[in-house]
Amino acid sequence: MVKGALLGLTVVLSGVAISQYDTRVGDDNYLAAVLEKDRLIRTTPSPKIILVGGSNLAFGIDSR
Repeated sequence: MVKGALLGLTVVLSGVAISQYDTRVGDDNYLAAVLEKDRLIRTTPSPKIILVGGSNLAFGIDSR
C-alpha cells in the first residue's frame, strides 16, 4: 500500500515538474532547425543537394 502511494506521488510530482519545463523555442533549438530545414527542402528550387543522416550530419553541416 505504501509503495503504491509512493509510486503514485512520484508520478504526479514528475508530471508537475515536466509541465514546468520551459518550451520556448530559441534560435539555436535543434527541433526548430529541423522544421526550418524541412521548409527549405520543400521551397528550394532544383537543382539541390539533399543530405540524409543522423545527428552528426545535422550538427556537422551548415545549411546555408
